[in-house]
Amino acid sequence: MKLGGMSNWLMVMLWLVLSGRIQIQETEAIECDITQMKPCWEGFKTGTVLCCFRIGAYISCFCDFAKDPRDGYHFQDPNAKVAVAACLRVKRTT
Repeated sequence: MKLGGMSNWLMVMLWLVLSGRIQIQETEAIECDITQMKPCWEGFKTGTVLCCFRIGAYISCFCDFAKDPRDGYHFQDPNAKVAVAACLRVKRTT
């Protein structure tokens, strides 16, 4: 049975990973710290680069952030939804 080019490549990569010659980097879990989003609270209105960076880094925390009794209102603001959508759209196109 003849293996195609892609199959050969996959077999080589699998061998490199299993043999320990290539290590797969594990991503660190992000601690959902709402204070890290403070630069965005004004940025939701202006759409700053720092805000977009923080949105991308902490997007998995937004449900928890919205439930925060003290600062969650920032994430329920319609401007926040617009900013998040704009930042994610930019991230996908780059």
